[in-house]
Amino acid sequence: MEEQPEVARFYRVKKFTRYLGRFPDGTKIWGGPYNMTQGVVGAMAGLIAMQTNGLWGTGNIFFDLLLGGGTVYLIVRMAGRIRTGNRNPASLLLGLYTAMTAASTGMYNGAPPRDRTPRQVSGRVLMTPSDPGIGNRPPVAPVEVLDQEQTGLQVVSQQAPAPERPVGRPDAVTAVERLLAQSKSK
Repeated sequence: MEEQPEVARFYRVKKFTRYLGRFPDGTKIWGGPYNMTQGVVGAMAGLIAMQTNGLWGTGNIFFDLLLGGGTVYLIVRMAGRIRTGNRNPASLLLGLYTAMTAASTGMYNGAPPRDRTPRQVSGRVLMTPSDPGIGNRPPVAPVEVLDQEQTGLQVVSQQAPAPERPVGRPDAVTAVERLLAQSKSK
């Protein structure tokens, strides 16, 4: 007698959504059928609308009922577009709450990043005469001053020309330019 090998079978299960489509007496619900998520969200939105009527109400009961009912109906319709799948509506609401209260700057190591307060930085710089920029500058050329009679022009200001850069120093001004000049020279 041969032994039969044990066979395991796995089936994919689809969870069918439960709908609220009829009242207990059998009449259809207007705008339905509604799923359970829509029922819970509609009940919560209706309760909130009744409790906050003093904040948004106009005083005209007909207009207030129309405005509140329309808002609840739109909220219920939007809740019907949420794809719940096999998820619990409570976990959906918790995820919505988490997304709404998350920091706008994001999270870093589980906490929102904070800007550091600026601090004053101080230090000392020692320049010695061996620095090629101090003692080896060429002398400033004297400026020849002409009289107004010789040129016929009125002299507004006299300024000595700027000294030339010492030989051997790069033309870079900022630290980034100096780094780029070093990388190009290699």
